[in-house]
Amino acid sequence: MSKRNSLSLLSLSVLLMMVACGSDSSSSSKEKKGVELNTVCDRLDCLTSVDWKLVLQGQNFPEKTKLIIDNETVLDECLGKQQYSVNRSTAPMTISLEYFKVPQGPINIKIVDQGWDCRSHTTFLDKRGVSYELEKSNFGGQQLVIDL
Repeated sequence: MSKRNSLSLLSLSVLLMMVACGSDSSSSSKEKKGVELNTVCDRLDCLTSVDWKLVLQGQNFPEKTKLIIDNETVLDECLGKQQYSVNRSTAPMTISLEYFKVPQGPINIKIVDQGWDCRSHTTFLDKRGVSYELEKSNFGGQQLVIDL
């Protein structure tokens, strides 16, 4: 191949690459940059789920806990594997519910002590209209803190 043909082929390749890659000054690039919005949400009304942290003040959760929030059983330690659990070795007074529903007003919370053998059902705590506070978690997200 001659030098002239090689140079023409190289010029054509460079031109095709420039056309294919485009430039930042195109109208579609400008439109995309204008659409970018701040998607950080720090209010309950714009969250679809939130991490909850329930804290018993001065008490530990019962050995076999049943946790009911707004008439929905969230934890029953007498059943098989559960989505949530009480970490009794490091935090026996708290329970964390990751990606749980966003509350729509005051919350009703009931904790039942089912006994070590799951044969008794004693109400450990029954609170109606429990208030909560939305706080920043350790990792920058939002966390609903409920002191019981």
